[in-house]
Amino acid sequence: MPHFILDCSENILEKQNPRKVIEAVFETAFSTSLFDRDDIKVRLNPYKYSLVQSEEADFIHRQNCSGPSRLHLVYSDYLLSTNHQ
Repeated sequence: MPHFILDCSENILEKQNPRKVIEAVFETAFSTSLFDRDDIKVRLNPYKYSLVQSEEADFIHRQNCSGPSRLHLVYSDYLLSTNHQ
C-alpha cells in the first residue's frame, strides 16, 4: 500500500489549494497503473518554520513513498506552477 507523505512550507499552501495538491499526487500515482485506487494514501504536512540551505525558502519534500521517483517531479512541478490554483 503506497503512502505519499508530503512535507512543505506553509507558503506552498498560499500558492496552491491543499486539496488540489493531494488530488494531483493521488491521480499521478494512480495513473502509473502500479497501484489500486483504494490502496493509495496521501498526506500533506505544512511547516510554519524551516530553514533550507540556511535560508527561509519554500520547499516540498516527499517521504516514505512507494513507487517510481518520477512522481516527485510531477507533483513538484504542479505545486510550483501558478496555473493550477
